Amino acid sequence: MKNLLDRSAFIFHRPRFFGKTFTAIVTQGVPVGDQVRKYLEDSGANLGFEVIKGCSIWTMDPMSESRKKKAVQKIEKCSERFYRNLLRDVRPVPSFFRLMLFRTTRSGLQYRDKKSFDYTYYPEKGWFQSDYYYETRLGPIKKWAGHFFDFLGRRFGNSL
Repeated sequence: MKNLLDRSAFIFHRPRFFGKTFTAIVTQGVPVGDQVRKYLEDSGANLGFEVIKGCSIWTMDPMSESRKKKAVQKIEKCSERFYRNLLRDVRPVPSFFRLMLFRTTRSGLQYRDKKSFDYTYYPEKGWFQSDYYYETRLGPIKKWAGHFFDFLGRRFGNSL
């Protein structure tokens, strides 16, 4: 999975999975599953997915009955969160972090090679004029923050 994500990293600049839901269920035999889950969730968000918190399950044999019961409970909770999100009909308002990534990337692109794939992709999507990747209502504080992030992208975009 990590190799797939690494090879598709260019999509982080041109995300396309908005309106799709993502979760990570990690089964592992070593105690680092939560770090792997978080990495996968961050990657999903960078690709544009609406990320629902997943779970990490210890699957070493032999599993006691209490460990099996705990694993089933974790999967059921994760499934319930995922299902509830599938029923949503409104896209979420972006976090300050996601807004910053979009606005600084977009503004910085204006100082890069005009023939780059990123530069030509943004106008096709209308992203040079939009508040965010998709239609959303930003409150006054996020509107102001977006303008500030645009400034940072213009100011430092040519040094990236």
